[in-house]
Amino acid sequence: MRLTEINKKDQKVIDSEITAGAQIIGADEFGHPNKKPLFPKLGLCNDCAHLHAMETKWGKIYAMCTEFEMKLRQDDEVCNCTRYSTAGQMSIWDMKEIAIILEPNRKIAGFVQKE
Repeated sequence: MRLTEINKKDQKVIDSEITAGAQIIGADEFGHPNKKPLFPKLGLCNDCAHLHAMETKWGKIYAMCTEFEMKLRQDDEVCNCTRYSTAGQMSIWDMKEIAIILEPNRKIAGFVQKE
């Protein structure tokens, strides 16, 4: 059973548990990890899935946004972006959409088969 297939009351309980769990593991309310930025002068792009970046041994950083196919500059940080996507992580909304509810009262361990 998927989250969208259960009643609204149970959906709210599960939703609050997922959000609380995300905060416990160090994510903010949107599921973004709270970690030290690798390229802090790139602003929002620092942990975006569309960032391709490298740093030379002399500290020169070359960065590009693959979504907009443009070079990024350290002297002009990105603060808002309509295509931002956290690198290596699904959003909490995406996780809720694919969530499958387990039935712990059954004697057989494992996932519930889709009906």
